[in-house]
Amino acid sequence: MIKTLNISLPQALIQEIDLLARRQASSRSELIRDSLRAYIVRAKMLEKTFAIGNETAKKYGLKTEGDVYRFLER
Repeated sequence: MIKTLNISLPQALIQEIDLLARRQASSRSELIRDSLRAYIVRAKMLEKTFAIGNETAKKYGLKTEGDVYRFLER
């Protein structure tokens, strides 16, 4: 099911969206949908990366940024 969502954006951002949509022969809505999908994928990957990093830090007792650098240099 598709639902309509109303959002407020600065005029400058709308102009950039419209320009990019024209360059890609796409609609404004499709460009925004694709952008949101890509953002969600990246956000999920980042969450997984941080979770793995936290697990690794706990496993090896890494508490500071210095600990991480020393661990990576070995």
